[in-house]
Amino acid sequence: MIRANSNHARRLAPPPWVAEVVADVRAFYNVPSKRLLILWRKGSERLSSGHTKVRSGEIVITAGYDEFDQGEILLHELAHWLCRPGIAHKVAFWCVYWRLVRHFRLDERVCLEQTAKYSKKAEIAYRRGAQS
Repeated sequence: MIRANSNHARRLAPPPWVAEVVADVRAFYNVPSKRLLILWRKGSERLSSGHTKVRSGEIVITAGYDEFDQGEILLHELAHWLCRPGIAHKVAFWCVYWRLVRHFRLDERVCLEQTAKYSKKAEIAYRRGAQS
């Protein structure tokens, strides 16, 4: 068990801007009370990584030193959190992801380059959104 005032808990606390993003996402998707716990670890690489336990509402981010990538990974994991269990990286998930990217006005070109390497479905969902 981790006590909130322990050194270990402070090392897992996300930076202040994360709370602002989460509040905006909650309002945007009208999910004010859905359970969410974000654990934030500092990584030693440039790029970040993340994992979401959809059923329990837990997100773990290992944050690299590239701040844009931290934000993009956070949105990716929040998209998982917003989807029902079992959606994983299907087109429906990527549609939620792209909606968040556009809402927060991230550079879509950079996000597309990163996600297209990861999943062809990401590009399909991006193209769908670009037409609407």
